[in-house]
Amino acid sequence: MESSAGAVSPRLRHAVARDLPAQIGDVWAMWTTKAGIESWWNPEHLRTTVRNLDVRPGGEFEIAIRYGSTATQPAMVQAFESAGVPLNFVIRGRFSEVVPPTQISFHQYFDLGPPSDPYDIFTRVEFRPIGDAVRLVLTADAVPSAHWTTLALAGLNGQVDRLVAALRR
Repeated sequence: MESSAGAVSPRLRHAVARDLPAQIGDVWAMWTTKAGIESWWNPEHLRTTVRNLDVRPGGEFEIAIRYGSTATQPAMVQAFESAGVPLNFVIRGRFSEVVPPTQISFHQYFDLGPPSDPYDIFTRVEFRPIGDAVRLVLTADAVPSAHWTTLALAGLNGQVDRLVAALRR
């Protein structure tokens, strides 16, 4: 976004930091393997299928998200539909940095269809060993609206909660 003076305004960002009860190699695997991602990535009541995962700079990924329990969660279906969010969608992205086992950066591209415009989010994830745990620091662009940014941040925190649970299994 450019101001009237022609200077580029920085995009708003948000961060999530959490200490994970695991070794760094285990955390790295959760972020860089099909089985790892599928075990925690999905929001509650949604199913995740990793269709493509090429973890290297310039490598691409494709993750299909689909609603998994319409019969038991009709309120969620109604909320998705009233917000114009499809029950099935695909997240595509490209890795920009991959530094095993301490950092991953990527762009995720979202196109949820009308009435939303497509957008991309840059995300950086850092893993720092601290004793018997790993400090995860995730920094991501805000999405185009304040309302959806609030929901996205809540979703990120939920994802990290599911990551912690998956690491404990």
